[in-house]
Amino acid sequence: MDLFRLSFADAGGNVVPLPGNFNKHTPIEDMRAFACEHGYDASKWSDSHKETLSAFFSHAALERVDDPVISQRVELDPFLKALEEESGLFALDPEIFRERFAKGQLKGIIDGNERLIATINILPKLSPGLKAALNLENHPDNPQVYEAGAGWAARSHRGLGLYTLHRRAVMDSAGASSRLVFSQNYGKGASSVNRREGWTLVNWKDFPFASALMAWPKEGEGLLGGKIQLASGLQLEKPANGFYAGESVSFKPDESGALTERSRRFAETHDWNSSHHLWTNDYEKLERFETHLRQELGVDGEQSPQVMAYAYKQWLKDIKKHSFLVNREDHSNGNGWREFAAPDLPAVVSDDPALKVG
Repeated sequence: MDLFRLSFADAGGNVVPLPGNFNKHTPIEDMRAFACEHGYDASKWSDSHKETLSAFFSHAALERVDDPVISQRVELDPFLKALEEESGLFALDPEIFRERFAKGQLKGIIDGNERLIATINILPKLSPGLKAALNLENHPDNPQVYEAGAGWAARSHRGLGLYTLHRRAVMDSAGASSRLVFSQNYGKGASSVNRREGWTLVNWKDFPFASALMAWPKEGEGLLGGKIQLASGLQLEKPANGFYAGESVSFKPDESGALTERSRRFAETHDWNSSHHLWTNDYEKLERFETHLRQELGVDGEQSPQVMAYAYKQWLKDIKKHSFLVNREDHSNGNGWREFAAPDLPAVVSDDPALKVG
């Protein structure tokens, strides 16, 4: 599995170990002493514990753990216990996360005491079967598609920017940073990382075929309306928790580094608990991807809603038949992860090196 150790970037740019007991409860004087020891003038920092935390952990760094012995010792239990105790986390079978953890799809951060303090998934969403069926292998405008999600941090390390730091490191190591990446979430807090990273909030209805890789409407809820069934098989039952259907909003800052007035005002006034949100790291790539999917499915903007609805249903059948994920151990994928795959699906062999993750 892929592991990173929470570390510290000193004033000279070197990465040094961070004590295992350093977290959001660390006393101000301990953080100041450690920062001074490693080249920073902490005397200029605020006396506020919150602002000192922010200043100190702005220099946090992640160091890859290459020792398999350490990887084998890391316990997933703190994460699985949080799944049971915190209703806002992902209601998937713990065994799914154990399997992902063992195979390297669930990435982790450990502290200096080798305790797991954060996790994240970066999951490729197109299997060889789907790529071949949609003529994506050699199409220059359609990169491999990823999902960034399932982020968790221990309560002792929340609010320190670990998720943002972790996601950047994992996307870089997986080769996903230059690809098309989706993220979906519910609520304001879960959207904050995407806003900070300058991603775009997407209107699901503008991209029915591309967004179906993440979720689709439940039976009887219309083409793209009503309640959602996630690609993992979970159904979101809250009546208010439908697809976000407003204008797509970019949170990419302007040349000065500030949000545009429109995006700033939207972030402050939008009811984040009323919708399920879809985000992308590259809106233009998403537009090209959607266009190509429609071309391969024989759908264009001038055709009737009936034609589009028919093509959409056929697309969902293909998605449900083929698994999304590229298995890290078996790149032909076969059945893949059990929450996505059809058990009777024959293996599809591909030699495309772009399908090899990690």
